[in-house]
Amino acid sequence: MVAAGVVMLGVGLVVSAVLVAAAAIVGAIAWGYLAWRTRGLARRMREQRQEPARGPLRREPAGGRVIEGEAVSIPDDPR
Repeated sequence: MVAAGVVMLGVGLVVSAVLVAAAAIVGAIAWGYLAWRTRGLARRMREQRQEPARGPLRREPAGGRVIEGEAVSIPDDPR
């Protein structure tokens, strides 16, 4: 009876180790596939980060002083 329990525990540990290894392999393959499929997008994003903005979305820096932090808007006419 005790021997059967020890054998079952051993089999359970081996099965769980195999499942964890299989999940790690599937995850690595999925990550590699995703990285391979999006390599062009990553390249374009890197290039855009290095060159200045152009086109209709380009904006000049605003004049004045920028104070970073939180702001609370209080309406002029409280009701």
